[in-house]
Amino acid sequence: MIKCAADIAKAYDNGGYHLQPFYKVWPSTFSTANAWWDATVAGNFPRASYYPGDDLVFTAYPSSNHLSFFHGGAVTPKQKILRTINLHGSSANLAPSRYILCDFLGFAGGISWETNEVQTINNTFTIPRYTDGKGVRAIMVQLFGSNANATYTMNYTNCFDVDENTPLQTANSLGTGGLQHSQTNATYAPFMDMPLGCLGIKKVNSISVVGLGAGIAVLVLVRPLAEISYKDTTLFAPVEVDYLTDKLEAPIIYDGANLNLLFTSTANPAATLTRGYLEFIWT
Repeated sequence: MIKCAADIAKAYDNGGYHLQPFYKVWPSTFSTANAWWDATVAGNFPRASYYPGDDLVFTAYPSSNHLSFFHGGAVTPKQKILRTINLHGSSANLAPSRYILCDFLGFAGGISWETNEVQTINNTFTIPRYTDGKGVRAIMVQLFGSNANATYTMNYTNCFDVDENTPLQTANSLGTGGLQHSQTNATYAPFMDMPLGCLGIKKVNSISVVGLGAGIAVLVLVRPLAEISYKDTTLFAPVEVDYLTDKLEAPIIYDGANLNLLFTSTANPAATLTRGYLEFIWT
């Protein structure tokens, strides 16, 4: 466990570190300013993934060094942390932009915007790493078609083992990779809104579409870990956050974590790119 400067030095001396570069080109479907997007469906490195799995069956996120940020592999009984994120954008359209690093836990595909029938989720597989549900959030990612502003609610079991519904969510007319939910006073939001006092999601029970739309989406459970913002509009110089020195608390990265980004920009980000690296250390 890293508690002081001596522990940091020990990690490097003993080879307990990994530097992971990334290079993401934002596709043409990422074409709406201020919307939130799932970097999972964006190509280059890591490669794009479109959540392969059976409809309405909660499935483990694909564990692959090519589809998510590799963080050095399993290190138990040692403890691994995210030390640094460094990134920069290729265009003024990415300034400012905001990024949230998440551990992607699992997903249920085949969510249809075209039916009012309750879409019940098969939960044979349960969430890994954060089994109590604390801090776990839900995102709804558009995969195919455009939902034409459908509305829906999600029924889930919270971290206190109580079933409850989200407030009514509004899905926007976004293309593949768009996050289809809103929050109070926000047209676009990185996560589904939850009732006051809810600390996280243990499992999702069902989706109920109220106002019909079109297309197919995938429901994903994630654990947000860290944030970073990019603001340089002229030199496109990198921005870096050292979570040990700048934030005084570094996110713990568990064995098996599937790391990727959620992303928003105040301008149209299509055909731009974001690149950088993540640094992990353990001892």
